[in-house]
Amino acid sequence: MTLLDIIDRVRSSEKTLTLFNLPPASSLDTELASFFEDMNVRVDVDETVADAPTFATLTAPDEFYTAVDGEELQALLDGPTPGPDGLGIDDTDHAGLLSPLKETTFTSYDTGRMMHVTREIEDRAFRHGTGELHVGFQQLSRFAAQTDVYRRLATTDLDIHVYGAPDASVEVDGLTVHANDDEELQRTWFVAFDGGDTPAEKCALLAHEGEIEGFYGCWTYDPDVVDRVVEYLSGRYDRVAP
Repeated sequence: MTLLDIIDRVRSSEKTLTLFNLPPASSLDTELASFFEDMNVRVDVDETVADAPTFATLTAPDEFYTAVDGEELQALLDGPTPGPDGLGIDDTDHAGLLSPLKETTFTSYDTGRMMHVTREIEDRAFRHGTGELHVGFQQLSRFAAQTDVYRRLATTDLDIHVYGAPDASVEVDGLTVHANDDEELQRTWFVAFDGGDTPAEKCALLAHEGEIEGFYGCWTYDPDVVDRVVEYLSGRYDRVAP
């Protein structure tokens, strides 16, 4: 399984929010579709019986997650708050609905949006201070602009792995540099933190550069997906720069 396979597997695991008994002229379905746009969720509309209350179910092809009433759906739209470190949405008040949604998928992130998510993951790893952090730079020459960030990260007990085509040296002590000109590395942007001894801290950004514009991929807190990324990188790219 390659990095691209992992992206495609996450993107193909779409969940469905089915909204039942929508009142006439209600815009709840379009509002929810907009809210869940980047969460790999499709919103459908259906009916049960006449005059039944509005509710929704969250499902996957082989799994039922939860059912929620219309009031909770509206409360979700009215008051979403950012999740830990600014990543995603805090699921404390709507755990049944939001906890199964551990990934965000995207089709056209520009460099600025990619850097924003990257910084949040790097900051989470820095605050935790232990565990493995795996970062792809596509070409190692791009690392130079991030030297100060990684000198700071290297003051912790993090085990930091840097990947990219060997077109420059990395001038920061304490990093493991995987200099490899594999095309996969040159077309992929990834940042994966294994959470150290705290599975809830696991998170990863994984994206492929499109042929025309931007990046498509996902970022996720799903421990299984994060582990899959880290295990793949650790097993595939063992060539280390001197």
